[in-house]
Amino acid sequence: MARFGDVVEFTPGLHGIQKPRNLAIFLDRRRVKGVPWVRLLTLEGEKEVKAEHLTKRTFRLGYEGPRDPEAMRERLRFLVEQHTQGKLAEEADDDLARLEQELWELASRDASREAWTDEELAVLLYGAEPSPVQRKQVREALDRCRRAGTGRFQTTAGRGDTWRPWTREEHDAMRSAWRDLEALRARLVRVEETDDGRTFSRIELAAAGLTPQDEATLQWVRDAMAQFVEWDGVPQNGVAVAGIGGTGAVQAFGMDLHRALGFLAADWIHVEPTTTSSNYVVFLLETGLWTAQEAVAALVRRHVNQEPFFEHVPDPKAEAAAAAFPEPDLADDPGRTDLRHLECYTIDPPDAKDFDDAVGLEDLPDGRLRLWVHVADVSHYVRQDSLLDRHAKKRATSVYLPGRVLPMLPPRLADHLCSLRSDGDRFALSVGLTLDADGRVAQRVFHKAILRVRENLSYGEALRRAKAGEGVFPRLLETARRMRQHRRGLELETGELKVLLEASGFSALEKRSDEATRMIETFMVAANEAVAAHLSEQEVPQLYRCHPLPDRQKAERATHQLEVLGVDFPLDLPGPKPQSRAEAQAESLLDQLKAGGGRLSLFGGGVAAPRKAEPAPTPAAPPQRVRVPGFLQLSPEEREAWLKPFRDVVDRVAQLPDQEVADVATGKILACMGRAYYTPDNEGHFGLASTHYNHFTSPIRRYPDLVVHRNLKWWIDGRSGEPPHSQESLRALCEHCSDQERAADQLERRIKASALVLATLQEDGQAEGTARITGLTPTSTFLQRSDGIEARAFTRTLPGGPYEVDEWEARLLWPAPDGGEPRERARLGQKVRVRLTARDVAAGRTGATITSF
Repeated sequence: MARFGDVVEFTPGLHGIQKPRNLAIFLDRRRVKGVPWVRLLTLEGEKEVKAEHLTKRTFRLGYEGPRDPEAMRERLRFLVEQHTQGKLAEEADDDLARLEQELWELASRDASREAWTDEELAVLLYGAEPSPVQRKQVREALDRCRRAGTGRFQTTAGRGDTWRPWTREEHDAMRSAWRDLEALRARLVRVEETDDGRTFSRIELAAAGLTPQDEATLQWVRDAMAQFVEWDGVPQNGVAVAGIGGTGAVQAFGMDLHRALGFLAADWIHVEPTTTSSNYVVFLLETGLWTAQEAVAALVRRHVNQEPFFEHVPDPKAEAAAAAFPEPDLADDPGRTDLRHLECYTIDPPDAKDFDDAVGLEDLPDGRLRLWVHVADVSHYVRQDSLLDRHAKKRATSVYLPGRVLPMLPPRLADHLCSLRSDGDRFALSVGLTLDADGRVAQRVFHKAILRVRENLSYGEALRRAKAGEGVFPRLLETARRMRQHRRGLELETGELKVLLEASGFSALEKRSDEATRMIETFMVAANEAVAAHLSEQEVPQLYRCHPLPDRQKAERATHQLEVLGVDFPLDLPGPKPQSRAEAQAESLLDQLKAGGGRLSLFGGGVAAPRKAEPAPTPAAPPQRVRVPGFLQLSPEEREAWLKPFRDVVDRVAQLPDQEVADVATGKILACMGRAYYTPDNEGHFGLASTHYNHFTSPIRRYPDLVVHRNLKWWIDGRSGEPPHSQESLRALCEHCSDQERAADQLERRIKASALVLATLQEDGQAEGTARITGLTPTSTFLQRSDGIEARAFTRTLPGGPYEVDEWEARLLWPAPDGGEPRERARLGQKVRVRLTARDVAAGRTGATITSF
């Protein structure tokens, strides 16, 4: 327990105090409503914090004089300076550390044996009969060494816990390497004495006069930093690849490698320091030890390492199973329909490697047109409950990252056998949609097929051919237009920022829909609807892709936000008008009064209503799933009443002259809606205005599509036996697939954010510029620059404040001092001048300061 004069450390960020200034001299403690608080002397004066915010670290040095504020501040300044230089020794678990030292001294002298058990070390230290307490102390001391590279002992493989002490030769090598590291720091960091204390500045590598030994030290510094970035430290069950002097040690004999490297990076880099991993990335880039491409690759590995279901290393068993399949041959599956005579094309992004689907048109004898959508038959190779199936189910989705893909299937399948490449025959599930003259689907057919794709085309090439009048492409484009005119769904779109990894580094490209992408989207939606409707009619279990109805309260808020953005059109949804926040709070208080018979209890400045008497317990009923009404459950008139206000607002947004403001408005409309999800119970898809919808067209990269394929093939083959996936088995699967989809989306966003933050560090002058306000909350203002960088500014830091935010989180207001009407200072969609601060490359987070409105 800390006493007056002890030096303690508290959580960085409290009272705006960051590392390394988050040291304090402990003054005293008190309790507030049972919660312990402590009073500390910091460099910013006396502060109070909850005791839980004190870290477990304490230090050998402290303050031992009288309660003289000036003397205490002077002592604290000295201690913080020592801490900044890594010279303030800790005494956390000091007794255990001394015991570990004693054990090492004894064990390292015995060169005849390599490893020891807990019991043997206890006997070595205490004699033949160590007490239970002594054995426990030995185990606790050795527990410090369990993490890779930490402590004076290493855990060794084998039965039970055994411990290998670092040899004295290894100890001497570490000490020598530590001196080399201190010498390197002295060459790279210039230390100057000023009136405000010591300051640190960089010395460029070219001017540092590095010796060959310095160059060698710099290389293991690079490797140690790289591993830390990728794992946010050392892997829990891994090995420190480049510890102190190449030994693998990162914290031993009083040496803390990443503490020392953290100070080196923070003192050397130009940017405002943030986290250790971020500082390492910047240091490695600015020293030239990493290229931008290497930095992005390391950041990709870092984010993937934080996701339990998306690993880097391919499964060798799955790879071997995929390699065993032969090339597609109709003789191997003679029951397939031969559609190789039909002309079809894949149309995808230019960097696509896996081609899930191909499209084509067929003129029928009766003069009508048939649209063909052919989808890779992954289920032919990935049999249910096989090793490949378990591998695919675990991931449930592919993840697309800058420069690479984490595929759901091994590359042999994803990029070759299942991919509808134009270099040979391929197995497919084919959907034929017979269209009438207006583009409505009049009939649908389904086949297990074999086909041959004519060409693999990009969107741009397909659109060029369509506009040039070449081949079938003008007809494909016109067919999609006719089909789309009957669709009643919402065409919401914002630009998608894509990070491209190139030989010289990386670049960001904003993608927006064009006629070719909309054409393929139209065909895929039609195929998904056709399969979903057919399986539903045939009562075949399937995973539906459902999208809930919009939230009324959110729609009311979006109405006010859109008005501020220049779209004065209400999102009036059917049913009762939602309450305002003030009305909801008032009604809540009224309900409390009614529940308490008109009596309120006052305590501690708050209000509480007496609780109602608890009813007598009843026997628990079996849990029942509550079915929330969805788009499917509405009548046709109700569906139109829900869709119309959104369609009208989307049309108004499309007319806004400023595309960036339109994107903000689209974001507010999307915020009214929940996320689409998988379920075996059909509830409809609001956004697409579809009563029956599933995912069928991308089985190479989505596991739900593969599940739908299996049950469709079961129907095509005559419904023999039970379907591969029953209704109940799908219930557990849909939650896993929805979770994995969310995890993949978050992973992609984090990596993209890291790459974009990195881009601002690589280009001069990127810290200053303009940004648009995309969100407001009582505590934060959210901003986005035209290059895609998103940042957050705390409301308390905005110039000219204090401010408050209106009820609908649409306007930033000056509160009126006399209680009158507040004045507007800023609003959603407004452009402001900003300076980027605290750019954390590793986390992909950017802070900002608004310099002017």
